[in-house]
Amino acid sequence: MVVSKYISAMRTKRFYRPELRASYFSMIELMLVLVVASIVLGITMRPKPAQVDVGVQMISRQIRLAQQYAITKRQRVALLLPQANMGTGLDESLYTNKSFRACLVTFDGTDYSFSSHIAGTKWGFLPPKMSLSLADSGDFETVENVENSIGGLPYSADVKAIVFEPTGALVNGSDVTLSVTADAEADNHVDCTISWISGRVKIQ
Repeated sequence: MVVSKYISAMRTKRFYRPELRASYFSMIELMLVLVVASIVLGITMRPKPAQVDVGVQMISRQIRLAQQYAITKRQRVALLLPQANMGTGLDESLYTNKSFRACLVTFDGTDYSFSSHIAGTKWGFLPPKMSLSLADSGDFETVENVENSIGGLPYSADVKAIVFEPTGALVNGSDVTLSVTADAEADNHVDCTISWISGRVKIQ
């Protein structure tokens, strides 16, 4: 009798351990939480199209080059960002909200005026089905009388732009934000905020 009770007690101690059972339940609960969290993140944080990333890299590179040129040459430099038709006869769909180019500008104390395109540069374009928009166009400067020839057609227009001082800072004294968006899906976009002091681009 004593032996059977001892064996029964040993079996109970060996196979029934409440602390382990509690640990198993905790692990299962943790796994369920992780599964639910991954599903939620998968729905709310959709991956950006590869084109958006390419567009962001392109515009970020142009911003850095414009700032570096302003510092190196000790001149005001604008990165033109057309937001409207740039002239009669031009294919507006190719340039509006899709193109960019750096140029030199002059300042008369009130307005910024086009001086010349930077030698060796040409108009850059976002990938197909991508667009570039200004979060608040009032934060951007207007460069007047931008002149040149595109495809043999002369044009002259006032164009929105990011303008850098010779120090590398933005002339408007406040950060500016622009967005690169996949035309087919407005929610697939990346915001680029340019620090007015350092000119650094923060991608969100």
